[in-house]
Amino acid sequence: MVNRIYVFGVLVIFGVSVLSIIIISPFFLPSTDENTFPYSVDGGSILKYNSEVPCSIIWNQGFNLSLSSNNSISFKPKIFTALILNIQTHNLAIKGLIVEDYYQILNKTSIKIQLFSNPTLNRKIFLFNQINDNNFSFAVIGDTQGFTGFYEQLIDNTSTNNYAFILHLGDITPSGEDSQLERFQNISQKSYVPIFSVPGNHDIKQSNSTREYRQFFGNVNYHFFYAGVLFIALDSSFLSFSESTLIYLENLLSIYPSHSKIIFSHVPICDPRPDHDHSIMNVSQVQRFYDLIDSSNVKLVISGHIHFYSITKREPVNFLVSGGGGAVLHELNENNGFYHFTKVQISSDGNNISFDPSVLTKQLTTTDIIILKGNQSVIIGLDDMLIEFNSINGMSSFQNQLFNWRGYGYYNGIKISDLLSVIGGMRDDEVLEVEAWDGIKQNYSYSVIYPNQSWLAIQGEIILAYQYNESIYPEWSDGYRIVFLAPDEGYSNFDCELTSPPDEGYHLWQSAGFRWVKHIKSFRILRR
Repeated sequence: MVNRIYVFGVLVIFGVSVLSIIIISPFFLPSTDENTFPYSVDGGSILKYNSEVPCSIIWNQGFNLSLSSNNSISFKPKIFTALILNIQTHNLAIKGLIVEDYYQILNKTSIKIQLFSNPTLNRKIFLFNQINDNNFSFAVIGDTQGFTGFYEQLIDNTSTNNYAFILHLGDITPSGEDSQLERFQNISQKSYVPIFSVPGNHDIKQSNSTREYRQFFGNVNYHFFYAGVLFIALDSSFLSFSESTLIYLENLLSIYPSHSKIIFSHVPICDPRPDHDHSIMNVSQVQRFYDLIDSSNVKLVISGHIHFYSITKREPVNFLVSGGGGAVLHELNENNGFYHFTKVQISSDGNNISFDPSVLTKQLTTTDIIILKGNQSVIIGLDDMLIEFNSINGMSSFQNQLFNWRGYGYYNGIKISDLLSVIGGMRDDEVLEVEAWDGIKQNYSYSVIYPNQSWLAIQGEIILAYQYNESIYPEWSDGYRIVFLAPDEGYSNFDCELTSPPDEGYHLWQSAGFRWVKHIKSFRILRR
């Protein structure tokens, strides 16, 4: 009898313990984070996750992508959607799907997958392209800096040419603002082939960080294979390599010693032009890079940053500079300063490489300026400016963020206050938004456009310049341009600080040069 009571008591205690564990375990065991995509990604980057849908947007960065469940414990299985962008959907194979999953190819470079998530399933989904090319070609472009016309020409080219993919060498935007990066991403999604990019120094200009870039294009150091060739993307956006970047390169070279390799980055290791130094400036980093790639079966190093075309060789490695994607050229046409992208053709063993720069024809922008205010709009052409308005001119220059003086010369144009008079001018509770063709925007308050005597003595008249020295727009490649005709012929950073209202100018960009917006296409008067 005692034994029966004892056994019964043990069973009761055991039952209570199990019930307690069941009740309290949710408070102590890890559970699925409702704001976290329950799959880790290899071969790409998660850009955004919407927990309400739930849906994750993934930017693919190669030809082998995998999604692995993170084994979070959840008491209710869910369906999660992964929208994968920049993936080649032609010849795409998918492994690891189960009956509950579903996928839909949306276009040439995007796919939607609905994945079933359950804590009892340890899942891994593979997406890969079946590639057997012995010889293949890819396109290279760099330094578009917001001038997307040439880039769009290349995108259109992908529908009729047999490019495996496109490499963009950085400086995709003028200053790395979210709107500029988003615009570039939207254009990239029209491509028939994937696009793999690296950040440039212009892409980090706004925040001095790669944070915004990574929110649209993922990892800044990454690699992928195509037809047996290892492609390595390196971040040089700070005009140097970080220690982590060089370690990343070193590890890849040691892990894959026998593979043919191509490295692409924004800044050249060495400027191929005599007596120029538009390249990695840290001498020790340059030597370390050379030491790493020597005898590592690296076949080609590709970069932009210099706005021209060059192919050189430092045995046994080829060095390609292809920076003619749209930004103002650094060299004359006879010195390979022309707008272009480069077609690279290569064998899978990497021993046969050919380069074909394709000239891009510059699309002339209109010589009209659009002035908008409310429902009103006025179009002013260059002929109107020359005939209908009084010109104002003078010598001037500006300081950049490094306190270097730039742009000294003779400027001729029209007072902006005169131009705005055609639409009724500005009030002191309004602001002038100036937009350039490359997407750059700057605001100018009433006090800047209509300066009082004390500000006028510092900044001078603010004009829309259509002439610089002997060149008149459109021959002048920077025109139309905002110019401050400072009385001492120099609009300094300190001048900019003294004549910038609290929410604009120097307080957003600590550089007088940023106030000198070029390539202007429109003025818009807005209420504050």
